[in-house]
Amino acid sequence: MVIREARARALLYATHDAWNKRDIERLIALYVDDMTFWANVGGADGGPLTITDKATFRSHLLAWKDFECISAPQNFRFDSGVGQANVEFYIRDTSGLQFAASYRQVATYRDDRILRLEEYHDAKALAAFMAMMSRTPPTG
Repeated sequence: MVIREARARALLYATHDAWNKRDIERLIALYVDDMTFWANVGGADGGPLTITDKATFRSHLLAWKDFECISAPQNFRFDSGVGQANVEFYIRDTSGLQFAASYRQVATYRDDRILRLEEYHDAKALAAFMAMMSRTPPTG
């Protein structure tokens, strides 16, 4: 079944709405069971991060859920079953360290849900922020 542009946009934007509300289960439900999440930063070796199952994806999201964080997709484009959007996001960790940037998302779909979601960040800047987060002692 070929997904229509309106549904593809709704699915991608719904992932951000669920994340902004920290509704992890609703977010996970937007993906097919054999989903893939890929980001060009965040892997254990400092390279790309690839997650290929919902349980690991859930754990990944839960590790970030307590940070103040919001994302807003915009400029959705759709061609040949692939959706793309620019995303503005902001994050503040528990110590107060902040990071704001934009990144590109690319989504492919199957069975009226997301099959694969790719994120293309400024890898160097985001990796530096994540490294600072891990060295910053919590406040309070």
